[in-house]
This record gives sequence, structure tokens and C-alpha cells, in this order.
Amino acid sequence: EKTSAGMSGLHFGMYKAHTLRPHLSALDASMRSVAYTTGFSYARWKKGLDVQLLKKKQDFRADKLRTILLLEADYNMNNKALGTDTMRIGERHRAFSRDNYGGRKGHRATEVALNSCLTYDSARGRRRRLIVVSNDARGCYDRIAHTVLHLAMRRLGVPRPALQSMIDTIQTMDHYIRTAFGTSRGKYGWDISLIPTQGILQGNGSGPAGWFAISSVIIQAMCDAGFGYSDWTVIRKIAINLAAFAFVDDTDLIHTNPSTNISTEEFIHEAQQMVSKWHGLLRYTG
Repeated sequence: EKTSAGMSGLHFGMYKAHTLRPHLSALDASMRSVAYTTGFSYARWKKGLDVQLLKKKQDFRADKLRTILLLEADYNMNNKALGTDTMRIGERHRAFSRDNYGGRKGHRATEVALNSCLTYDSARGRRRRLIVVSNDARGCYDRIAHTVLHLAMRRLGVPRPALQSMIDTIQTMDHYIRTAFGTSRGKYGWDISLIPTQGILQGNGSGPAGWFAISSVIIQAMCDAGFGYSDWTVIRKIAINLAAFAFVDDTDLIHTNPSTNISTEEFIHEAQQMVSKWHGLLRYTG
């Protein structure tokens, strides 16, 4: 088994082996189902292991490393089930923004690039002013506010107990650090006197779905504020309204103004308002 898990030593390979024995498989399923349907969190789940990975080959600078959290295998399997339920419900009810392609079945990053190029070509052919601002939300998974996450996922109909189990575990988790010298004896994290830890954690199986639920609301807020690109398709004459070209947290904000009388300074001012609006929405959500 190559996939690492938490500190208990119960790894994914063990749970895969249990599927070959009906009584063990039933036991594993019942333990996870109790947490998923009641909101319970096992004490074993509340120990996480921080591990640093290289973002770039041979670049060992501390600020250039990516910290992921190794979670207990059965806890993360519940999180993955929660993420799958979130995406299935959102797609069924068409509650997701069409502007974000990350984490969705049948959607690829290359399609984001293609759609953006086609939009630029369309605007150029119609001699319309267009401005694009590229933004990468730094550490978006680690900064998600749990209240916002809860509301965004409940909006899609995600079960409350499953959310409670995931969030309570994150807020009361003790973090240990693993380096080349082994696992630390000391820990950091939960303290009853401090504000609960936020974020959905790097390595959480429901992280992409949680961010997608929040980003759909943010992108809709941008459209409601009047920012984006609105036009008719050339061939089928279908009205389109885009606020961004997004793949997970990498976002190209797009804005146009159909008026021919607006000056360049006024148009740039509108673009600045768009960026400020996006910045504010990211801050409000964590």
C-alpha cells in the first residue's frame, strides 16, 4: 500500500483486505456509518500528522514546501464519501457554477483554456473592450471558515451529521509533525481557550467539493454585482454570462462593458471594483 494514512498505523491496505471477509467488511462499514449518520467523532481521528512535500524538485526552502495532513484512513474515507455526495447532489440540482471546472466529472483544465481563448477571440471580433485579472487564492483550503463551509454545503442538501463529524474532528485535532528524524513528541492544535482551528485541511477527501460549494456562491455573487462577460454565442445565438474562468482556486476574472462611450479610465475603475469585490468575498469566506 503506497497511500499513507494517520498515526494509528491502520492504513488503506488493511481496509481493502477487509473487503475479502464479510464480517470484517460489515464491522468497518458500521463504524464509519455511525460517525456519518450521527455526527460522532472517534478519539483516534483527532490526531493528525503534518508532512512537508516538495512543490518543486530539489527546492527544500521551508516557504516553498507544501504541508499536507495525513488523516486516519477510515475518517478520510468518510470525508471522500461526503465529497462524492456533495458533488452528486450539486450536479443533480444544477446548483454549481458553470464557471468553475475543477473537481467535476467530465471537465478538464484544457477546456478552461479553450473556452477563454474562444471568448477572447469573440470579444476581439466584435471589437469589445475586455479585461482579465488572474488570481490564485493562496492557501484556500487552509483558510476556509467552517461556518461558511457548513452553510454552503447544507445549501446543497448535504446531511448535517456527516458535516458535523468532519468539522468537529478538524476543530479538536492535535497535530504532530513528521520529518526525516521521525514524528515529533510535541503537538499543537486544539485548545479550549482559543478559537477553534479553521480550514478543511490539505489532504481532506472532501476538500475539493467543499471549496467548490463555496466558490459557486462567490461566483454567483460576482454575477449579481454586475461583473463578468455577457454576450450571445455566434452560431446558436444563446445568451451566456460568465464571471470567471476557474479551475479549483486558480481564477481568471473577466469583465466587459458593452457601452462604446465609456472611457479607458472608467473601464479600468470598473475592473478595480471587480478585483476588490472578489478580494472581499474571499476574505469573508475565510
